[in-house]
Formats: sequence, structure tokens, C-alpha cells
Amino acid sequence: MDEAMRSLNKAIKYNPKYAKALVKRGEVHMMQEEYTEALRDFSEASQHDSNGFGVQAKLKDAQAKAKKAKKKDYYKLLGVDKKAQEPEIRKAYKKACIKWHPDKHMQNEDTKDKASKMIREINEAKDVLCDNKKRDLYDQGHDLEDINSGRAGGGFGGFPGGGIDPTEIF
Repeated sequence: MDEAMRSLNKAIKYNPKYAKALVKRGEVHMMQEEYTEALRDFSEASQHDSNGFGVQAKLKDAQAKAKKAKKKDYYKLLGVDKKAQEPEIRKAYKKACIKWHPDKHMQNEDTKDKASKMIREINEAKDVLCDNKKRDLYDQGHDLEDINSGRAGGGFGGFPGGGIDPTEIF
């Protein structure tokens, strides 16, 4: 991988508009799970040759994987299985809260800030995983902002008030 990256960087250095090298470097970045760099290479390659090398499909794939990589894994955060029931989630939540309580991490500002951030994420995880409706939406891949605002749910998505349950209308 390193040798391929060096060769591709050299080729791009000599010809910055070399779309095939940009695409190949993007593919290497994808294999290394460096999605931001892959997006940059695929975008640049599409500017120089939008139809060749399947760059549009690769760009979409990189965007999807970058978005998925940014998504928080609440199950991993709490250390529970995806099939865990509410009592197990609450137990893991309490254990994580004890581990990351800010009072235990008062050494310096960095550790205190990290502990505060972790407590917020742990609370967020418990809120989503203990609410069956939110958990179902989370498991389907919806964003947290959509889950909390009600935009991710059923209802009439394209109409005003899209998060409304159709049974509430009648």
C-alpha cells in the first residue's frame, strides 16, 4: 500500500490532472479507511474526467462510507450487543457512567473535557437505545438529529409535518 501510494503521489505530482492516478489513489485511501482523502481524490478526478474509471459511483460510495464512519456506535460505546434488552443496556449505562464520571478525571482540563464529552455520549446512547422507536430508527441508519427531531420516522415524509403518525390524523 505504501509503495502504491508513493508511486501514485509521484504520478500526480508530475501531472495534477491525471484522473486515473487520482482514482487509484482514492481507492487506496478507501482500503485504508481514509474516506475524507478518498472523497477529495474522487472529486478532483471527476472534475478532470467525470465519465471515466467509474468515478461517480466511487464518489458516492466514499460519501456513504464517510457518513457511516462518522456515525456513533452506541452499542460499542456502552459495550452491549445489538440484541441487548433494556435492563442490560441500563446496567452497561451505569457502569460507563461510573467509569467516565468527570469527578474521576480531574487531573487536567483535557481529561476533564474528554470525560464530560463521554458522559454526554453515554447519555445520548442510553436515550436512543432505551426508547424502542428511536432505537429502531437508529438501527435503520437514520441520523441522530433526524431521530430527535422526529423527521426520521414514519408519517408522510414529503408533506408538512412529515413526522406525524398517520393514525393520529384520523
